[in-house]
Amino acid sequence: MHKIYIIVFSLIVTGCGTFTSLSSSDNKIASALKRQKTQCEETSRAYGGVSYNLCKLNSNPGYPHFDWALGFYVLDIAACTITDTVVLPYTIVEQHKKGSIRIKS
Repeated sequence: MHKIYIIVFSLIVTGCGTFTSLSSSDNKIASALKRQKTQCEETSRAYGGVSYNLCKLNSNPGYPHFDWALGFYVLDIAACTITDTVVLPYTIVEQHKKGSIRIKS
């Protein structure tokens, strides 16, 4: 039974940042990062999941549950590296067409 929980947890964690960066609008991504008071001025579309998570980590350390979230983001960055590599042909084209997502104006 423990193996099933591990598999389900792995599937949930795998690529969450990638999913967010691919399925959300630019405004929604920027708004979410602004709410967390990120220090990033922009986030890349290529390796967007990794970039999104790094911007979340580069936010206000007083953010609620930041210590707990740190472990999640470290795991998600590892998973996003794989999923971002899979979608890299698409995200490179998007990065070239649209540029990075501006967070701070």
